[in-house]
Amino acid sequence: MEIIGKGKIDKSEIQTQQIISDIDIMSTEYPPPCWIVPGLLPEGLTVLAGKPKIGKSMLSLNLSVSISTGGIALGHGSVEQKDVLYLALEDTPRRIQDRISTILEGSSPTGRLNFAFAWPKMNGTGLEELDRWLDGRPDAGLVVIDTLARIRGSKRNGSTLYDADYDDLCRIKSIADQHHITIVLLHHLRKAGAEDILDLVSGSTGLTAAADTVAVLKRERARADAILYITGRDIEDKELALRFDDRSASFVLLGDAEEYRISKERREILEQFQSFQYLNIFDPQFP
Repeated sequence: MEIIGKGKIDKSEIQTQQIISDIDIMSTEYPPPCWIVPGLLPEGLTVLAGKPKIGKSMLSLNLSVSISTGGIALGHGSVEQKDVLYLALEDTPRRIQDRISTILEGSSPTGRLNFAFAWPKMNGTGLEELDRWLDGRPDAGLVVIDTLARIRGSKRNGSTLYDADYDDLCRIKSIADQHHITIVLLHHLRKAGAEDILDLVSGSTGLTAAADTVAVLKRERARADAILYITGRDIEDKELALRFDDRSASFVLLGDAEEYRISKERREILEQFQSFQYLNIFDPQFP
């Protein structure tokens, strides 16, 4: 847009933006949000964050296998079969082979779960390559990027951390929106604690602001139980309990985390009470 004379603008170069009224909005029937995993993973960009080696990749692989086979996600509900692309940028084909073999438990692969172990950076041709792959896969439903650090280019000169974070994730989100798919972007947590779960995500608030959904996986090392916190634009805030099954290398959804905590405490109290009764009956020295 060229400025002509003193402060005058050539209006012929201004593009007219679409503006609609509240009446138009209220009288339009919009389709409901699409879910790749009903009630858990909506269409759009999801940031899945957690500490290193805590299970983010395994959780994402579990979901990828379920969607590519049209099976049961997290042992909870069935999902529609879709093509999946998993950018396993921190893994090797051998490691993925071992994990898939355990997850499938003897079932045959479908050919609809695709992997890449190297990918161009975002500031190169990374997003263009992803857009091209999706153009050729109209039945694609999920893309997993493992991790943001592996695909992201260097910070642009002159931009703030917030601007860089927000702009980079908006570019990834635009791919998900254009193709009406879900993109799960794996990322890390900051070392410092925080009361707000979103503040645990490493980087500026630009990352969480740009994403449609943010999920944080918390799990103590060598423990089977995990908590998955989820918040987003199309999903109610949730705190879900998960359990990792070593035999099947799979996470299983146990339900609402608070309800699970209460039921677990009740079980522990009942076990202690039963143990007390046992001692009282069979130990003559026990009062």
